[in-house]
Amino acid sequence: MENSIDIKDMSLYLIDISNKEYKETNIPEDSDFKAYVDELLSEIQNINEKRRFEFSSTTNEFHTVLINYFQEESLENKSAKNLAKRLLKKEIAADEKIAKLNKKVNQGCFLQLLLKENDSFSYCGVKVDYDEYLDRINFKDRIGLKKKKKIYRAVKVSFNKDGIPEDVHVFDKNTTLASYWWKEFLELNEQQGDELNTKRASEAVVNKIKSFKKDYPIDYNILKNTVIARFKQKGTMKYDTFVTEVFENYTPDDKTLEPKLQKIIKSLKELPDHKTKPFDRLFNLVPSAVKYKKSNVKLTREIEVSYPYEIKNLENQIWHEKSSNGDNLVVIRSTTNGFKQFKLKKREQL
Repeated sequence: MENSIDIKDMSLYLIDISNKEYKETNIPEDSDFKAYVDELLSEIQNINEKRRFEFSSTTNEFHTVLINYFQEESLENKSAKNLAKRLLKKEIAADEKIAKLNKKVNQGCFLQLLLKENDSFSYCGVKVDYDEYLDRINFKDRIGLKKKKKIYRAVKVSFNKDGIPEDVHVFDKNTTLASYWWKEFLELNEQQGDELNTKRASEAVVNKIKSFKKDYPIDYNILKNTVIARFKQKGTMKYDTFVTEVFENYTPDDKTLEPKLQKIIKSLKELPDHKTKPFDRLFNLVPSAVKYKKSNVKLTREIEVSYPYEIKNLENQIWHEKSSNGDNLVVIRSTTNGFKQFKLKKREQL
């Protein structure tokens, strides 16, 4: 059943880093802001690329504020104001820290929402960045909120029936999660760090495709090599995008694999929510956490081929051919002088 979401209360603070001030603003009844918030909330509800976090302490300011919100079911209190003040302080500190890198924290506003989802209570805090644009009437510079391609970072917290905040998810539409947001401002700890996420996710995906190994060795080898190559890269892992690019866009060498591949894709999408070994759908890759190093393939009793898993376009580097007399041949493309150690034979000689 789809969640029914009711906004019980809402507050909006303008966070002005340049002038080091914050200010609560009233939202006019005839504005389009409510529609904007509904659209923003729907986007946050449906985004899969989020991180699980936990409170570093039950006595820190954010946790204490949440308890007050649950008890009062209101944002018209000192707690809401103090949280906006805290955000301003942390953004000023972050802005000063990254100034030496010629970067800055974007100006924006701080939106807080108290929600009722069916019978459950939850909180959503969102820092939405401003964007510059030209006014269509006088073509003068203006600053405001983007309706499309919104840039924001958010936190969503669900409460249990006793009013204790429990499940915490952090979202960031930027490339990486801003540490000042979740670590400094919200004082949260990662449930699964980047290293553990990389280890669990890579092992879970490889284990899931093992069922291909016996009946579809070519496809298994290509997919396994591609998967490990992705996890050994530096950068951000967007898990759902990864599944689409590697598996949904894959054309099997053996066409009979296609229906089984669709079932595997469904299972792959459920892996992050595993009960005992969950991982986040968004994290920074730690290549050293990937345990798979080399593939060793025995070709004869005496000869074995070994190569690192992260070879790109493996099928264009090593492949299988048939000689004129029916022998199975493994061909390796050589880009060094190593081939000179072996006798040259022409195809018609094989």
